[in-house]
Amino acid sequence: MWTLRFGTFLSLLVLPVIALAGIPHTFIQSYDGPSTCLSCHNESSPSPVTIDELVNSIHYQMRSENPNVGIPGAGSHGMLDRACGLRGTNALINYHTSSCGKCHIGKDLPFPDPMTGQPYQAQLDGIDCLICHAEEYDMNNDGIRSSTEVASER
Repeated sequence: MWTLRFGTFLSLLVLPVIALAGIPHTFIQSYDGPSTCLSCHNESSPSPVTIDELVNSIHYQMRSENPNVGIPGAGSHGMLDRACGLRGTNALINYHTSSCGKCHIGKDLPFPDPMTGQPYQAQLDGIDCLICHAEEYDMNNDGIRSSTEVASER
């Protein structure tokens, strides 16, 4: 009888932990920028992420290296240096949340402080993890979450 009570007691202690492990984001009441995510997802978490990794990612920089292109002018290319001026093809000409914002995780263009080479604090605070990690997302802040704005479709 004692072992049955002790076993029941232990299961009551363990079950809430198991339940929380499956849905760890249910306790988040509001999203206050990347600090909301980085409070748990940091260097010591099971899914380690640092702000430097985010800032140096293709989704913040809007460009990536092309090591397999062996011609003059090869190197880092992306949404910042394309020669095409069509809508959604060059962030310097046509920065629009319905084009660049589909993948770009920053609210600002990724130009660092020219003196330090580091991003400004406003740029860091403007990183939006929900662009990729929300089930539904109001990309253009119009209050409408349509099926075209669902993160899993991007």
